[in-house]
Amino acid sequence: MRLSGPTFSINPGQDGSVTRRAVLAGGAAVLAGGTLLRGAPASAAAPKFVVGANEPWFTRVQAAVPGVSCRRVYYGVYNYIPPSWPTAGTNATQCVSIRPVPSRLLSGSLDAGLKTFIASAPPGSMLNAWHEAGNLAGYPAYINPANMRAVHAYMNNLCKGSNVSYGPILCMHPDKMPPWIVRGLGWYGLDIYDWPEFHFPHGGPLDIHGLLWPRFDQWKAVIQHVTGQRNPRLDICETNANDTSHRPKWMRAVAEWMAANGGHRMLTYWSQHGVGPWLPQDQATIKALRTCTLL
Repeated sequence: MRLSGPTFSINPGQDGSVTRRAVLAGGAAVLAGGTLLRGAPASAAAPKFVVGANEPWFTRVQAAVPGVSCRRVYYGVYNYIPPSWPTAGTNATQCVSIRPVPSRLLSGSLDAGLKTFIASAPPGSMLNAWHEAGNLAGYPAYINPANMRAVHAYMNNLCKGSNVSYGPILCMHPDKMPPWIVRGLGWYGLDIYDWPEFHFPHGGPLDIHGLLWPRFDQWKAVIQHVTGQRNPRLDICETNANDTSHRPKWMRAVAEWMAANGGHRMLTYWSQHGVGPWLPQDQATIKALRTCTLL
């Protein structure tokens, strides 16, 4: 297994800032006016669509929906790099998020720990830094577009030749995404929920064809433009509906678009507060998720 380090060096400021020149040196500039590689062939054999759930709910979701096979894991302590890849149980892969401070990461001081961590991962593993950068409240000011472009390029380079694919996870309108991402990454992730903006007016039902799927179409088009790829790898890394009665329709709608558009994963998110916990008696949602695992 080859785990080569980055081929460039960056000297960030003490506050975590990174200059535009450093970003460009790292190959992390956003494609501002590129053209799509329209002749790029699709994958010869599309992989099975994967459905997952976040810890600590994964085992409960998988018990009710055996086809669920990817666990979403978060390490929220800044600069913490686990000594080894977390275990996920039988037939499960993992999507892991960490928070390396850009100044430390880009100086190379985290390389040893990251290389060990990445080398310990089994096939099919996914890694992300600073999920929902640009959206999640509470992030420090140095989590900005320029720094995140450099972080993505650096992390992606560390993952080359390993069992780990690296990608960004955003939670914003597609037209705001380009400054936060770069081409050449292993995958491109989105966190999306059953927000009112995807429903008919005045509290109406989910408008799949008129609002939700067009948003996904726009997301795909933006990623195609930034990456220059006709078939970029797309993953939903968090999704759910606060209203329990909305969940079956929401899950099926998200999964059907993903499966029809080369999407690879749909990872559901559950919490004790906020979106709400997993409900083992919710047979409608269980049935919908079982259907999703067969796409």
